[in-house]
Amino acid sequence: MEKQDLCYIYDSVWAGMYADFKPFYEETNPKMDPDDILEICRYAFRYYLRWNADAVHLRLTEDVLKQMKLHSLVRAYPFPEEVSEPMRIPYLVGKLYPQFYHFNKEQATEEIYADLVDRNMEKPPKGFFANTEGGRERAKICFRYMVNNYKIFKTREDAFHFFSTVDGRKYLGQCRLKYVSKLFGTDIDFVYESFSDLGMTAQEHEECMYCREKYKSKIYMEKYIRKVKKQKREERKSAQCSVSDHC
Repeated sequence: MEKQDLCYIYDSVWAGMYADFKPFYEETNPKMDPDDILEICRYAFRYYLRWNADAVHLRLTEDVLKQMKLHSLVRAYPFPEEVSEPMRIPYLVGKLYPQFYHFNKEQATEEIYADLVDRNMEKPPKGFFANTEGGRERAKICFRYMVNNYKIFKTREDAFHFFSTVDGRKYLGQCRLKYVSKLFGTDIDFVYESFSDLGMTAQEHEECMYCREKYKSKIYMEKYIRKVKKQKREERKSAQCSVSDHC
């Protein structure tokens, strides 16, 4: 959209001719183009507040966005899932004026995950652990953060062994990653996928693959044994009921 058109849009909203920016959204897409949103923000800060880049960096808050009638527009901006609510203002400033904030996707993911584990956050942002390429990538970053900070292993084989046990499964639950492992198939697949992103040598990769197959086989065998035992218990119970005629 032309810059003069964007200025007119904001002037109309600021003057009260429109309650918000919805009338200006394209019919085929209920969200304005991200670059247009940023340009409107720059215009509002520069023309109405007389703020330069430094002033925006130092003074911008949620209250300022509300006072300038920009809050709903900024909410429509496609923030990455890794950007938590408190980090949206710094991220927005960085998009407006890149010299003030460099977004580190991995670091942002780790910060959100640490808040989850420490119970500073009840649940992750929507879509953070979605069954998408991005969601699985964030899950692997969180797993590596966990084994580097909360549960440290001497070798990768120790990690494979631990997460092939019930204790390992429980620990994933304590660290808010139990349900995330389903995105990869089994817990061991989750461990393998997370380690595989570390730029391993061919020998290290072979070792991890061996561990994965070894402990996956163990898990499947344990599941099979439990299934057989359950079936036998049900058969015995059925046979006892038939004899006593009380079931």
